[in-house]
Amino acid sequence: MRKLPSTWETEHMIMQEIAESDTDFIVELRGDPEAYRYFILPHQIQKQEHICWYQERYLKDDNQSSYIARLKSDNTSVGVFSAKHIDENKTEISYILSPAARGKGLATEAALGLESLCKKYTDVSAFTAQIHIDNTPSIKLINRLGYIQKERVGDFIMYQKEIKKEQ
Repeated sequence: MRKLPSTWETEHMIMQEIAESDTDFIVELRGDPEAYRYFILPHQIQKQEHICWYQERYLKDDNQSSYIARLKSDNTSVGVFSAKHIDENKTEISYILSPAARGKGLATEAALGLESLCKKYTDVSAFTAQIHIDNTPSIKLINRLGYIQKERVGDFIMYQKEIKKEQ
């Protein structure tokens, strides 16, 4: 897979590929204990840790595209949404939304937009997501989007959504 387009839009948001200048927002977002407790490696990231990841891994990884979601109405940053191509058939989606933006349908809107983008620019046949067993809002979201639980690995449930190819 190659990187997905650097900018795209949903009804209420502009999605812009992350840049090093987004570090403060991402560190703040990932520093929320209510959010990072659901991460695979739960800890509060530091600014230098994120910069190192961005420079040494993200920029060199053509299989991952991550976006800052900004509201069209006032350009407020509200979350980060990512797609990582994990093999020739599957792309994993992940997301984190700021506390003030939760419960407003923005995660659903962005996730559907990300799926649509992946369908357009890749040949994947399924989307996957790993959700912590205690992350009830995320489990509800992924179920609403049509993902099916596949297996549990430790504290995480693996979900998958098959893609119907358009004729």
